Amino acid sequence: MLSMPRLWSTLYVRTGHQPYRWIKDPIQEAKNILTDFTSHAGGRALTVHLSLVCDHEREIADSYAKTYDFLVWVLYKWPLISNVQHLTILSVYAWKDILVMHGPLSLPNLETVILTTHRRRQESPPEDTRFWIEGIFNNSPRLHQITLDRGVLSMPHKFLPLSQLESLVLEDPITTPTFLELLDACTELKSGYFNISQTVLLEPHEGPLQIRCRHLQELQVVFCDRDPVFMTMSIFRHRRLPSLRRLVSRCVRRWDRAMDIPTFQNPLDLSPYLPNFSEFTIIDSWQWPLPFLLNNTTVTSIEMRLQPNQIIGVASQLTVTDGKVSLLPSLMNLKMWLPASNSCLSMLDCDELGKMLHSRILLNYSTGVAQLKSFQLRGGGIVGEVESRLQEIKESLAPIGVEVTFYNEAIEPNDRYLIPNGIGDGVGPDRLGYLNR
Repeated sequence: MLSMPRLWSTLYVRTGHQPYRWIKDPIQEAKNILTDFTSHAGGRALTVHLSLVCDHEREIADSYAKTYDFLVWVLYKWPLISNVQHLTILSVYAWKDILVMHGPLSLPNLETVILTTHRRRQESPPEDTRFWIEGIFNNSPRLHQITLDRGVLSMPHKFLPLSQLESLVLEDPITTPTFLELLDACTELKSGYFNISQTVLLEPHEGPLQIRCRHLQELQVVFCDRDPVFMTMSIFRHRRLPSLRRLVSRCVRRWDRAMDIPTFQNPLDLSPYLPNFSEFTIIDSWQWPLPFLLNNTTVTSIEMRLQPNQIIGVASQLTVTDGKVSLLPSLMNLKMWLPASNSCLSMLDCDELGKMLHSRILLNYSTGVAQLKSFQLRGGGIVGEVESRLQEIKESLAPIGVEVTFYNEAIEPNDRYLIPNGIGDGVGPDRLGYLNR
């Protein structure tokens, strides 16, 4: 079995770690391992994870020179570098030093690049610095997936081969106009993750919307500023994304000032811009974006992380009543998560949830609303009388065959659904693959 080439086509190399003190030159040992190991791959495409770390913070400056020499050897002297298909580099060293230009570089078979930071955050390098990674971006015709952690490159969108990318993850914040420019330039993009700051667009785009990003199916947007929800969600009224199926929206700061919603026509309607939008994940939204979906007939699944004091309002908005326009009439799957801290529920919360579930599952009158097929609630504090009340609600719906589940566990769902699960963790390749829920 060990003679099978595919067993030798994936390698994880960590520098700066010396578990065996008798190894006098760990960098040379890393070169030997990389050469010997992959020589058995039989010319197959290679997956290489380079972890450029240091056991002790105080030794970073002293170990940098040897580590950089090793990286230069891998990129420019290693005989099999042209066979690399997937390249991941995790670095504890400043990217402005690791990526400094050494010479032209081309990896003709490269498809994936992940550059991620080990533990500490870094400042982005100067904009006029020239890097070897630019050579990879410009001379790798198969490259279609790029992930850049915070502080890797300044203005990375200026160097990326945007027109050939199918997946793009940028941890550094970009402005709203830059985000829209990226959507226009990434004509083949299928999934993306972006941090957006300076959300200033409000009025919808005038005139017909040109459709450039036709293939985008999954998008996660983190809003970094303290903006009201109508301001953040309005950016989706500036581009038509005909294939977008799944949207993840997160607000990292709380908006705590009162502001009126703009008065332009249909300010909350996103249906014309996201015609096939079906899955919505909402994380830490202090002002609820559900009204944006008032006229939406395509969304079938909602997953939300909310505070206990938001449950009554959300349940009330989703409750179906006779003679009232129903929010999300096609909703069939609903998940609610409560944060690990302060997630106790009240009996009133339970009653509102029960009312909402009965209205969407029993449907005793003609409403034009789809029947809810599954509901899941996760959070701490589901004990005692609260647990008993929720169990009563579940049992009352059991004969209908609808899946209703409650979990008494205060866990934090992963905020990054579309990006490598190992960004910033400083861990091995098992944590650097794409997260599939």
